[in-house]
Parts: sequence; C-alpha cells; structure tokens
Amino acid sequence: MAVRAAVVAVLLLTSGLVGCIGIVEDEPMKQEAEAPPLTPMDRSTGGLEEAQPTQRVDLSDGDSFELTASYVKHDPGTGEEIRMMAYNGQIPGPELHLPQGAEVDVTFTNDLDQPTTVHWHGLRLDNPNDGVPNLTQQPVQPGESFEYTIEVPDAGVFWYHPHVRTDVQKELGLYGAIVVDPPKEDTERYPDESVLHLDDMRLVDGDVPDVYEEAVTYADSGRWGNQPFVNGTAEADVEVAPGERHRLHLINPSNARTWRLNFQGFATVEKVAAGPSYLEQPREIHGLRLGPAERATVDVEVDAESSARIVDEATTWTLATVTSSFEALGQSVVVQEAPSGPHERAQAEDREGFLAEEPDHTEHLRMLRNETMPADPNASDDGHGGHDHSAPDPPAGEVNAQPTDRELAWQLVDVPTGEVQPRYQYEVGDVVEFTVDIVHEHGGGGDHAAHSPVPHTVHLHGQRFMVSDYGGEDPEERVWKDTVLANDPVRDYQSVTIQVEMSNPGTWLIHCHISEHSEAGMTAVVEVEPASDA
Repeated sequence: MAVRAAVVAVLLLTSGLVGCIGIVEDEPMKQEAEAPPLTPMDRSTGGLEEAQPTQRVDLSDGDSFELTASYVKHDPGTGEEIRMMAYNGQIPGPELHLPQGAEVDVTFTNDLDQPTTVHWHGLRLDNPNDGVPNLTQQPVQPGESFEYTIEVPDAGVFWYHPHVRTDVQKELGLYGAIVVDPPKEDTERYPDESVLHLDDMRLVDGDVPDVYEEAVTYADSGRWGNQPFVNGTAEADVEVAPGERHRLHLINPSNARTWRLNFQGFATVEKVAAGPSYLEQPREIHGLRLGPAERATVDVEVDAESSARIVDEATTWTLATVTSSFEALGQSVVVQEAPSGPHERAQAEDREGFLAEEPDHTEHLRMLRNETMPADPNASDDGHGGHDHSAPDPPAGEVNAQPTDRELAWQLVDVPTGEVQPRYQYEVGDVVEFTVDIVHEHGGGGDHAAHSPVPHTVHLHGQRFMVSDYGGEDPEERVWKDTVLANDPVRDYQSVTIQVEMSNPGTWLIHCHISEHSEAGMTAVVEVEPASDA
C-alpha cells in the first residue's frame, strides 16, 4: 500500500493548546537558544463549585443529551480540594448506558478557558462525530458548542474524553463511561453492574504539577501518577450480594500507566468482555493487565460476609474493595451464571475465520523516540527521570517533567518507506494487517529495542481489529478490540500484529494512547473510502 506524504496540511498544528493530536513537521525539530518561558495554567479554586459524584444516565434510541465541560474543585483523596475539570460537574463524567444499535444526539458545550473536543473512544460512528481536532472537526472554542450524533453498533464498554491537550484535560478529570447493552433475552437475568475508572494522578505538594499552556511535560515516559484515583477518589468501594455474580466494567483512563491487576479474596473472577466486544465464552482469570485506554468486563463473586480486593501488582495499591453484604441482596434473585446470549452471538461471528483471512494489505509501523533536538539544559539525566531501564514500568511515578515536547518527539513511522506520520488509504471491506513495534532510541547512540521500559498502547479510531500475534505468541482469546498494548516489558515482547476489518468510511487517527506521546507526535492517519464496487 502506497504511503502518501507524511504530514498533511490540515494536521499541521502547534505544540501548545492547539497541538491537539501531536502532528510534527518533516524537518527535525530545533530548540531555540532561549526557549520562550512557560505559562503555568491556572490552579486556583476560588469561586468554583464542588464536583459531584457520577450519575448514571439511561438513553434510548432517538434521545438527546447535553454535556458540558467546566472547572470544579475536587478532593482526589488527599483531604485537599484542587482545581479540576468535569463533565456536567461530575468526576468521572456521566455514566451513559445505551442499547446496542441506538443513535443519540449530544449537545456539547465548552465552559473551559481553552479549546477542547469530545472523542467517543471505540465507537464505530460517522467520521464527523469522532472528535479529532483539525481532522474531523475544528476545536470547540471557549463558550462554543458542538453537536455530536453518537451511534453504538457494538455491545461492550467504551468511554469518552477530550482530544485536545489530553495530557492535561484528561488528567484533570475529563472522562466518562459508555456502556452499550446487548439484546437481553427474557429468559436470562443479567448481573448487577458497576463501573470502575482505574486512574492515577501525579500530585506534588497536594496539587497537579507542571501543567503549562505552551508545552507538554513528562513527554518521555508519560505522566505516571503517584496516587491511585478510582471513580474520583483514592479507592472505590463496591457492595455486592453474597454468592451473587456482580459485573465490573473496568476502564483505564490514565495518561500512561498499565495496570497489572491482581484479584484477591474473590470466590470466582471471570472475564466476559474486552472493550468493544464480548468473549466467545467467559474465561476464569486471576489477574489482568489493562493498558491506557483499554477496558475489560469481569464477573466476580464474593463469599458471604467477606471482602475482596483489586490490587495493582507494581504499586501494591488497593484500587477497589468489594464487600459481600446481605443488605445488598434486597429482593433480587441470585445470579450465578453468566448470561449466554452475548457469548453465543460472539461465537456466531466466526472470528477464527476472520483471523484466517489473507490480508489485502500488510503494513509495518514503528513507534520511535526522536531525540534529534538538542537536549534540555535543565534535564539532569538522559530524559527518563532516572528510571531504571532494567525494571519494567515506573511503579509509583518515578519520572520527571523533562523533557517536554519542545525537546522530544514521539513518532509513528512506516518502516518500508521511512515516512513519519504516514497516511494510508483503503476501501471498506479491506482486511489490513498491521505489525507495530517499538524502538526506544537515544540521541547519544544506542537503543533499547530489546527492552523498552514503558509499555505503549495503540488506538485505532473508528474501526475494530483482532490481535493475531503478541511478539510471536498467540493471544489467549479471540476478541474485537480498538486499543492494544504494542509492547510489554513484563511479558517481554516488543511488537504486536493486528488484523483490521476496514468497515467504516472516513479519515481516522491511529496513535499511541500514552497521552504525552500522542501530543508529542506519535500519530498516523488511515483513510477508508467506500468500496469501489458498491
């Protein structure tokens, strides 16, 4: 497949507030002798309303909904309120529940003092509603509104968040869940459910540090947090009926952290869905990794009058406590088996047959760290904040703010041609195989191709795919995805191969979902035209 010019005119953006999707120029970036000073973003809380808990919103086909982004003050679990951002005054934002196949209209209003958009992560909707600034729409300026039409053709768990300065706006609380319910058979009862947003925050002296209008900080490893931030506080509590199956929708909205979850004290844990689709059958698990922007749905059971915990292995943080109580039973009938309908429909899709198809196009993308720019004179090390490359993942945020995107760019490169930020063209109905690998280079020479210390996720907008290969190993399950870990230092692989079903026409972004990396240029574009024989 021919790759067109690396940088498209409509995508040339600055690295400041308008640097929404991190497009970089063909020529190597150069640092001025004296870079202009950075302007800290306002961190005051005077006059702000307190954030409210998340509210569930049930929407039906044809409904309308209003969504507003604004500033609030909120205690992230430290006992002190800080300036944050919220959708409809809630952190996380409203929890949207829709039936599969529904279409709703969302009027979005920006009450921030900086541009923003809303991206509906994982939804295969019409391209103009995808929320990517200067690609599918213009940024929504302060005081302005934008009309989105949201379609949900797939059952599963999705989420929404900004696509402008995600390194700051998402970090400060702009995200919310979308749960798309499959058709429910009258003969089956579904478990009660809860949504857990498994986030982390980086706090210094009680506040979020190093947020500037002109530059993206923590551009190397990303803004790893030093405190858990789950459903708006340090730890979530879920109460369930004893012996009853309870469904947990897990979402990772963190800027950079890959969660390595350990389920402790549960009677059973079964994984039933991964993001945009159900598994072909439930699978019993004891642990789960969840990269930035990935989702999973698990059914858990807890014995009578006992409690269980979801713990992150790297930090030993308790992210959620699940407690069994007879008070939670109420008048309900105990559900002990997973409803079979969604899994039977997944089996009927012939996913094995899709993975066996010969691809129409084969591509090779490389995730590359570009240090062709002069090093930041204020950085005290190689730009990794002193992180030990022999250890996977900075467990509790051992990274610093340098370098910024002024000194460091991340790139997606088409390997056969060497084109940076390639633009691919396909037709609806094409099957495309992408192999994505990561090389962690240093300006002073050498690389860490055999061991990148930080796992990266890749997200493809508007389409769905299946993983066919994790660094030479077969996946444990056949499931549709929109986001995947391209490398994992713990599992010791540095590449992933995915098979994409090009089903949705439009111009779509593919990028790393470490927020700082996409803002620093780790993007490419996929154009999908209607089928020529249609």
